[in-house]
Amino acid sequence: MTEVMVGAAPNDIQTNQPAASPTDHVHPGHISNDNKAILTVPLVLLAFSIVVVGLRIWTRARMVKFFGMDDWWILGALIVLGG
Repeated sequence: MTEVMVGAAPNDIQTNQPAASPTDHVHPGHISNDNKAILTVPLVLLAFSIVVVGLRIWTRARMVKFFGMDDWWILGALIVLGG
């Protein structure tokens, strides 16, 4: 026999459904507000590195007129860092 609760609204009746997990609302490719810093900090530092290395290369190539081996190494390191 089915048990009927008299006077109970449909929301008052408990079901045996599993609780929603914390990741049920997260879509693939979605970045939550808490995790934006994980991407923001490295991207800001990468942009800063590109500016500094760019200024160094411009100074060495245009003003000093000497592009040494250390400049090639720092340019290669920037390419590896950004890639």
